[in-house]
Amino acid sequence: MGFSSSKETATGYGAYDQNQQQESASPAWMKKTNEECSKPLTLSMPVQYGARHGGTGMEVRRRTQSKSHVFFERWRVNGPLLMKAMICLIVPPLIFFWTTSFLSFYTHFKYPKRVWAIAFLAAIPVILAAFSTLRTKQQGLDIRWAAGSTMLFLVAFLAGVLLGDMNYLVNLHHFYFVSSLKSYSNIKPADVSGAQLMDAGRVQFAEGTKLMIDMGMSFTMGGTYCVAPLGVSGGGGPALASYDLWAVGKDCCRSDNPTFACGQYQNVKALSGLRQTNEAERLYYALAVQQAEAAYDISARHPIFFHWVEDADATMQQYFNKGFRAWVFMIFVHMCLNAFAVVIMINVFKYSHRAMFCDEP
Repeated sequence: MGFSSSKETATGYGAYDQNQQQESASPAWMKKTNEECSKPLTLSMPVQYGARHGGTGMEVRRRTQSKSHVFFERWRVNGPLLMKAMICLIVPPLIFFWTTSFLSFYTHFKYPKRVWAIAFLAAIPVILAAFSTLRTKQQGLDIRWAAGSTMLFLVAFLAGVLLGDMNYLVNLHHFYFVSSLKSYSNIKPADVSGAQLMDAGRVQFAEGTKLMIDMGMSFTMGGTYCVAPLGVSGGGGPALASYDLWAVGKDCCRSDNPTFACGQYQNVKALSGLRQTNEAERLYYALAVQQAEAAYDISARHPIFFHWVEDADATMQQYFNKGFRAWVFMIFVHMCLNAFAVVIMINVFKYSHRAMFCDEP
Protein backbone atom coordinates (compact mmCIF):
# COMPACT_ATOMS: atom_id res chain seq x y z
CA MET A 1 0.00 0.00 0.00
CA GLY A 2 2.83 2.29 0.88
CA PHE A 3 4.54 1.29 -2.30
CA SER A 4 1.60 2.17 -4.56
CA SER A 5 1.11 5.53 -2.86
CA SER A 6 4.68 6.47 -3.37
CA LYS A 7 4.36 5.38 -6.98
CA GLU A 8 1.30 7.53 -7.62
CA THR A 9 3.05 10.48 -6.00
CA ALA A 10 6.02 10.01 -8.22
CA THR A 11 3.76 9.73 -11.23
CA GLY A 12 1.94 12.98 -10.24
CA TYR A 13 5.19 14.83 -9.83
CA GLY A 14 6.27 13.56 -13.22
CA ALA A 15 3.08 14.85 -14.95
CA TYR A 16 3.40 18.21 -13.19
CA ASP A 17 6.97 18.54 -14.32
CA GLN A 18 5.94 17.61 -17.85
CA ASN A 19 3.18 20.30 -17.88
CA GLN A 20 5.59 22.88 -16.57
CA GLN A 21 8.03 21.98 -19.30
CA GLN A 22 5.29 22.26 -21.97
CA GLU A 23 4.11 25.64 -20.64
CA SER A 24 7.66 26.93 -20.49
CA ALA A 25 8.20 25.69 -24.04
CA SER A 26 4.98 27.43 -25.42
CA PRO A 27 5.60 30.86 -27.03
CA ALA A 28 3.96 34.04 -25.66
CA TRP A 29 1.72 34.64 -28.68
CA MET A 30 0.13 31.23 -28.19
CA LYS A 31 -0.70 32.06 -24.58
CA LYS A 32 -2.26 35.37 -25.62
CA THR A 33 -4.27 33.66 -28.33
CA ASN A 34 -5.48 31.08 -25.84
CA GLU A 35 -6.61 33.81 -23.46
CA GLU A 36 -8.41 35.74 -26.21
CA CYS A 37 -10.21 32.66 -27.40
CA SER A 38 -11.31 31.91 -23.84
CA LYS A 39 -13.23 35.24 -23.58
CA PRO A 40 -17.01 35.33 -24.28
CA LEU A 41 -17.98 36.32 -27.82
CA THR A 42 -19.39 39.88 -27.97
CA LEU A 43 -20.82 41.22 -31.23
CA SER A 44 -20.71 44.92 -31.91
CA MET A 45 -22.04 47.29 -34.55
CA PRO A 46 -21.13 50.91 -35.38
CA VAL A 47 -23.20 53.37 -33.39
CA GLN A 48 -24.27 55.31 -36.46
CA TYR A 49 -26.24 52.31 -37.70
CA GLY A 50 -28.51 52.38 -34.63
CA ALA A 51 -26.69 49.80 -32.44
CA ARG A 52 -27.04 49.83 -28.67
CA HIS A 53 -24.30 48.25 -26.53
CA GLY A 54 -25.23 47.13 -23.05
CA GLY A 55 -25.31 44.24 -20.68
CA THR A 56 -27.57 42.27 -22.96
CA GLY A 57 -25.10 42.39 -25.81
CA MET A 58 -25.91 43.85 -29.19
CA GLU A 59 -29.32 45.36 -29.88
CA VAL A 60 -30.17 46.84 -33.27
CA ARG A 61 -32.63 49.74 -33.19
CA ARG A 62 -34.76 49.90 -36.30
CA ARG A 63 -35.33 53.47 -37.44
CA THR A 64 -38.98 54.39 -37.46
CA GLN A 65 -39.99 55.52 -40.93
CA SER A 66 -41.56 58.96 -40.95
CA LYS A 67 -44.75 59.11 -42.95
CA SER A 68 -44.28 62.87 -43.36
CA HIS A 69 -40.76 62.65 -44.74
CA VAL A 70 -41.58 65.03 -47.63
CA PHE A 71 -42.06 67.90 -45.18
CA PHE A 72 -39.42 69.94 -43.47
CA GLU A 73 -37.28 68.26 -40.82
CA ARG A 74 -35.31 70.61 -38.59
CA TRP A 75 -32.28 68.36 -38.34
CA ARG A 76 -31.99 68.06 -42.14
CA VAL A 77 -32.95 71.55 -43.37
CA ASN A 78 -29.93 73.53 -42.18
CA GLY A 79 -28.61 77.02 -42.87
CA PRO A 80 -26.62 76.33 -46.07
CA LEU A 81 -29.56 74.45 -47.58
CA LEU A 82 -31.93 77.32 -46.80
CA MET A 83 -29.50 79.79 -48.35
CA LYS A 84 -29.44 77.79 -51.58
CA ALA A 85 -33.22 77.56 -51.52
CA MET A 86 -33.57 81.34 -51.06
CA ILE A 87 -31.34 81.96 -54.07
CA CYS A 88 -33.46 79.61 -56.19
CA LEU A 89 -36.61 81.24 -54.83
CA ILE A 90 -35.62 84.85 -55.59
CA VAL A 91 -33.31 84.90 -58.62
CA PRO A 92 -35.47 83.07 -61.24
CA PRO A 93 -38.50 85.38 -60.73
CA LEU A 94 -36.17 88.39 -61.09
CA ILE A 95 -34.83 86.97 -64.36
CA PHE A 96 -38.37 86.37 -65.62
CA PHE A 97 -39.48 89.85 -64.52
CA TRP A 98 -36.54 91.50 -66.28
CA THR A 99 -37.05 89.77 -69.63
CA THR A 100 -40.84 90.01 -69.78
CA SER A 101 -40.88 93.67 -68.72
CA PHE A 102 -38.45 94.90 -71.36
CA LEU A 103 -39.84 92.70 -74.14
CA SER A 104 -43.50 93.46 -73.42
CA PHE A 105 -43.64 97.22 -73.03
CA TYR A 106 -42.57 100.48 -74.61
CA THR A 107 -38.84 99.72 -74.77
CA HIS A 108 -39.55 96.98 -77.29
CA PHE A 109 -41.52 99.39 -79.47
CA LYS A 110 -39.01 102.26 -79.29
CA TYR A 111 -35.85 100.14 -79.57
CA PRO A 112 -36.91 96.97 -81.40
CA LYS A 113 -33.30 95.77 -81.86
CA ARG A 114 -31.48 97.11 -78.82
CA VAL A 115 -34.10 95.73 -76.49
CA TRP A 116 -32.81 92.22 -77.15
CA ALA A 117 -29.36 93.16 -75.86
CA ILE A 118 -31.00 94.51 -72.69
CA ALA A 119 -33.12 91.39 -72.28
CA PHE A 120 -30.14 89.09 -72.77
CA LEU A 121 -28.40 90.64 -69.77
CA ALA A 122 -30.58 88.26 -67.79
CA ALA A 123 -28.51 85.41 -69.25
CA ILE A 124 -25.56 86.41 -67.03
CA PRO A 125 -26.92 84.58 -63.92
CA VAL A 126 -27.56 81.52 -66.09
CA ILE A 127 -23.96 81.50 -67.32
CA LEU A 128 -22.59 82.00 -63.81
CA ALA A 129 -24.77 79.19 -62.45
CA ALA A 130 -23.63 76.84 -65.23
CA PHE A 131 -19.98 77.71 -64.51
CA SER A 132 -20.54 77.06 -60.81
CA THR A 133 -22.07 73.66 -61.60
CA LEU A 134 -19.08 72.69 -63.75
CA ARG A 135 -16.61 73.81 -61.09
CA THR A 136 -18.49 71.94 -58.36
CA LYS A 137 -18.43 68.78 -60.43
CA GLN A 138 -14.69 69.10 -61.04
CA GLN A 139 -14.13 69.38 -57.29
CA GLY A 140 -16.05 66.14 -56.73
CA LEU A 141 -18.77 67.77 -54.63
CA ASP A 142 -22.52 67.30 -54.70
CA ILE A 143 -23.80 69.16 -57.77
CA ARG A 144 -27.53 68.65 -57.27
CA TRP A 145 -28.28 72.13 -55.95
CA ALA A 146 -25.97 73.77 -58.48
CA ALA A 147 -27.55 71.87 -61.37
CA GLY A 148 -31.06 72.52 -60.06
CA SER A 149 -30.48 76.26 -59.72
CA THR A 150 -28.98 76.38 -63.22
CA MET A 151 -32.06 74.69 -64.61
CA LEU A 152 -34.41 77.10 -62.83
CA PHE A 153 -32.41 80.10 -64.08
CA LEU A 154 -32.44 78.79 -67.65
CA VAL A 155 -36.17 78.05 -67.63
CA ALA A 156 -36.91 81.53 -66.26
CA PHE A 157 -34.79 83.17 -68.95
CA LEU A 158 -36.19 81.21 -71.89
CA ALA A 159 -39.80 81.50 -70.70
CA GLY A 160 -39.39 85.24 -70.09
CA VAL A 161 -37.99 85.86 -73.57
CA LEU A 162 -40.66 83.77 -75.29
CA LEU A 163 -43.70 84.97 -73.34
CA GLY A 164 -42.57 88.60 -73.23
CA ASP A 165 -42.16 88.75 -77.00
CA MET A 166 -45.49 86.99 -77.57
CA ASN A 167 -47.30 89.40 -75.26
CA TYR A 168 -45.82 92.35 -77.14
CA LEU A 169 -46.74 91.04 -80.59
CA VAL A 170 -50.27 89.98 -79.64
CA ASN A 171 -51.32 92.90 -77.44
CA LEU A 172 -49.01 95.77 -76.68
CA HIS A 173 -47.57 96.33 -80.16
CA HIS A 174 -51.03 97.37 -81.37
CA PHE A 175 -51.42 99.81 -78.50
CA TYR A 176 -48.04 101.51 -78.96
CA PHE A 177 -48.36 101.59 -82.75
CA VAL A 178 -51.79 103.24 -82.72
CA SER A 179 -50.91 105.64 -79.90
CA SER A 180 -47.87 106.82 -81.88
CA LEU A 181 -50.14 107.94 -84.73
CA LYS A 182 -52.45 110.92 -84.88
CA SER A 183 -56.10 111.12 -83.95
CA TYR A 184 -58.65 112.72 -86.29
CA SER A 185 -62.27 113.64 -85.69
CA ASN A 186 -65.30 114.61 -87.80
CA ILE A 187 -63.88 113.03 -90.93
CA LYS A 188 -66.07 112.73 -94.01
CA PRO A 189 -65.02 110.04 -96.50
CA ALA A 190 -66.13 112.25 -99.40
CA ASP A 191 -63.87 115.14 -98.35
CA VAL A 192 -60.59 113.40 -97.60
CA SER A 193 -58.31 110.97 -99.39
CA GLY A 194 -56.17 108.17 -98.10
CA ALA A 195 -53.03 110.23 -98.67
CA GLN A 196 -54.32 112.80 -96.15
CA LEU A 197 -54.82 110.15 -93.45
CA MET A 198 -51.62 108.17 -93.83
CA ASP A 199 -50.64 108.96 -90.21
CA ALA A 200 -54.10 108.36 -88.74
CA GLY A 201 -54.32 105.99 -85.79
CA ARG A 202 -57.84 106.76 -84.54
CA VAL A 203 -60.51 108.41 -86.63
CA GLN A 204 -63.91 109.66 -85.54
CA PHE A 205 -66.09 109.88 -88.64
CA ALA A 206 -68.75 112.49 -89.19
CA GLU A 207 -72.47 111.81 -88.99
CA GLY A 208 -73.77 110.26 -92.18
CA THR A 209 -70.73 107.99 -92.70
CA LYS A 210 -71.88 104.54 -93.68
CA LEU A 211 -70.23 101.14 -93.62
CA MET A 212 -71.16 99.69 -97.01
CA ILE A 213 -71.41 96.03 -96.04
CA ASP A 214 -73.06 95.09 -99.36
CA MET A 215 -69.90 96.11 -101.21
CA GLY A 216 -67.72 93.80 -99.16
CA MET A 217 -65.04 91.58 -100.64
CA SER A 218 -62.76 88.84 -99.36
CA PHE A 219 -59.38 87.39 -100.19
CA THR A 220 -58.45 83.90 -99.02
CA MET A 221 -54.86 82.97 -98.20
CA GLY A 222 -54.60 80.77 -95.13
CA GLY A 223 -57.44 82.86 -93.68
CA THR A 224 -60.24 84.95 -95.10
CA TYR A 225 -59.44 88.67 -95.23
CA CYS A 226 -62.57 90.79 -95.46
CA VAL A 227 -62.92 94.43 -96.52
CA ALA A 228 -65.76 96.92 -97.02
CA PRO A 229 -65.57 100.60 -98.08
CA LEU A 230 -66.77 103.58 -96.07
CA GLY A 231 -69.15 105.88 -97.93
CA VAL A 232 -71.92 108.34 -97.44
CA SER A 233 -75.40 107.25 -96.44
CA GLY A 234 -78.17 107.90 -98.94
CA GLY A 235 -78.09 107.69 -102.72
CA GLY A 236 -77.37 104.65 -104.78
CA GLY A 237 -74.30 103.48 -106.56
CA PRO A 238 -70.77 104.76 -106.23
CA ALA A 239 -70.76 108.30 -104.92
CA LEU A 240 -67.06 108.82 -104.31
CA ALA A 241 -64.31 109.40 -106.81
CA SER A 242 -62.00 107.18 -104.76
CA TYR A 243 -62.87 104.83 -101.94
CA ASP A 244 -59.77 105.14 -99.78
CA LEU A 245 -61.19 104.34 -96.33
CA TRP A 246 -61.91 100.67 -95.69
CA ALA A 247 -63.10 98.63 -92.75
CA VAL A 248 -61.32 95.30 -92.40
CA GLY A 249 -61.52 92.05 -90.44
CA LYS A 250 -60.25 88.49 -90.61
CA ASP A 251 -62.33 85.32 -90.85
CA CYS A 252 -65.62 87.20 -90.51
CA CYS A 253 -66.98 86.66 -94.02
CA ARG A 254 -67.08 83.87 -96.60
CA SER A 255 -65.62 83.57 -100.04
CA ASP A 256 -69.01 82.65 -101.52
CA ASN A 257 -70.71 85.51 -99.64
CA PRO A 258 -68.36 88.48 -99.15
CA THR A 259 -70.95 90.50 -97.23
CA PHE A 260 -68.97 92.31 -94.53
CA ALA A 261 -69.69 91.09 -90.98
CA CYS A 262 -66.63 92.18 -89.02
CA GLY A 263 -66.14 94.30 -85.94
CA GLN A 264 -69.14 96.25 -84.67
CA TYR A 265 -70.85 96.34 -88.05
CA GLN A 266 -74.28 95.93 -86.43
CA ASN A 267 -73.74 98.72 -83.91
CA VAL A 268 -75.63 101.81 -85.10
CA LYS A 269 -73.49 103.97 -82.79
CA ALA A 270 -70.23 102.80 -84.35
CA LEU A 271 -68.61 105.70 -86.20
CA SER A 272 -64.94 105.22 -85.33
CA GLY A 273 -62.02 103.56 -87.00
CA LEU A 274 -58.99 102.03 -85.26
CA ARG A 275 -56.00 101.67 -87.55
CA GLN A 276 -55.11 98.17 -88.70
CA THR A 277 -51.57 97.44 -87.43
CA ASN A 278 -50.57 93.98 -88.62
CA GLU A 279 -48.19 94.50 -91.52
CA ALA A 280 -48.28 90.86 -92.60
CA GLU A 281 -52.06 90.99 -93.05
CA ARG A 282 -52.08 94.39 -94.76
CA LEU A 283 -50.97 92.91 -98.08
CA TYR A 284 -53.95 90.53 -98.18
CA TYR A 285 -56.37 93.34 -97.37
CA ALA A 286 -54.91 95.32 -100.27
CA LEU A 287 -55.47 92.35 -102.58
CA ALA A 288 -59.09 92.14 -101.38
CA VAL A 289 -59.52 95.85 -102.20
CA GLN A 290 -58.20 95.23 -105.70
CA GLN A 291 -60.81 92.51 -106.16
CA ALA A 292 -63.49 94.88 -104.90
CA GLU A 293 -62.39 97.52 -107.42
CA ALA A 294 -62.82 95.06 -110.24
CA ALA A 295 -66.10 93.65 -108.91
CA TYR A 296 -67.89 96.95 -108.17
CA ASP A 297 -66.17 99.17 -110.72
CA ILE A 298 -64.82 101.55 -108.12
CA SER A 299 -61.44 103.17 -107.52
CA ALA A 300 -59.21 103.07 -104.44
CA ARG A 301 -56.05 105.10 -105.04
CA HIS A 302 -54.65 105.16 -101.48
CA PRO A 303 -56.55 102.59 -99.39
CA ILE A 304 -56.32 102.97 -95.60
CA PHE A 305 -57.54 100.15 -93.35
CA PHE A 306 -59.43 100.49 -90.06
CA HIS A 307 -61.28 98.28 -87.61
CA TRP A 308 -64.87 99.50 -87.33
CA VAL A 309 -65.66 100.23 -83.65
CA GLU A 310 -67.83 102.54 -81.55
CA ASP A 311 -65.02 104.03 -79.45
CA ALA A 312 -61.52 103.86 -80.92
CA ASP A 313 -59.86 105.20 -77.77
CA ALA A 314 -61.48 102.60 -75.53
CA THR A 315 -60.65 99.80 -77.96
CA MET A 316 -57.03 100.91 -78.12
CA GLN A 317 -56.85 100.98 -74.32
CA GLN A 318 -58.14 97.42 -74.25
CA TYR A 319 -54.98 96.31 -76.00
CA PHE A 320 -52.87 97.74 -73.18
CA ASN A 321 -55.14 96.38 -70.45
CA LYS A 322 -55.05 92.93 -71.97
CA GLY A 323 -51.27 92.99 -72.33
CA PHE A 324 -50.75 94.31 -68.80
CA ARG A 325 -53.03 91.65 -67.30
CA ALA A 326 -51.20 88.97 -69.29
CA TRP A 327 -47.87 90.29 -67.97
CA VAL A 328 -49.03 90.21 -64.34
CA PHE A 329 -50.54 86.75 -64.79
CA MET A 330 -47.36 85.36 -66.31
CA ILE A 331 -45.23 86.68 -63.44
CA PHE A 332 -47.63 85.28 -60.84
CA VAL A 333 -47.77 81.84 -62.47
CA HIS A 334 -44.00 81.68 -62.83
CA MET A 335 -43.46 82.63 -59.18
CA CYS A 336 -45.86 79.91 -58.05
CA LEU A 337 -44.33 77.22 -60.25
CA ASN A 338 -40.80 78.24 -59.28
CA ALA A 339 -41.67 78.17 -55.57
CA PHE A 340 -43.21 74.71 -55.98
CA ALA A 341 -40.04 73.49 -57.71
CA VAL A 342 -37.88 74.89 -54.89
CA VAL A 343 -39.97 73.11 -52.24
CA ILE A 344 -39.56 69.84 -54.15
CA MET A 345 -35.82 70.42 -54.39
CA ILE A 346 -35.55 71.08 -50.64
CA ASN A 347 -37.32 67.85 -49.77
CA VAL A 348 -35.34 65.77 -52.27
CA PHE A 349 -31.85 67.27 -52.01
CA LYS A 350 -31.84 67.19 -48.19
CA TYR A 351 -31.10 63.44 -48.42
CA SER A 352 -27.65 62.09 -49.19
CA HIS A 353 -26.83 59.94 -52.18
CA ARG A 354 -26.51 56.78 -50.09
CA ALA A 355 -30.11 56.41 -49.07
CA MET A 356 -33.10 58.66 -48.90
CA PHE A 357 -34.51 57.35 -45.62
CA CYS A 358 -31.37 56.48 -43.61
CA ASP A 359 -29.88 58.45 -40.73
CA GLU A 360 -26.94 60.64 -41.56
CA PRO A 361 -23.58 59.41 -40.17
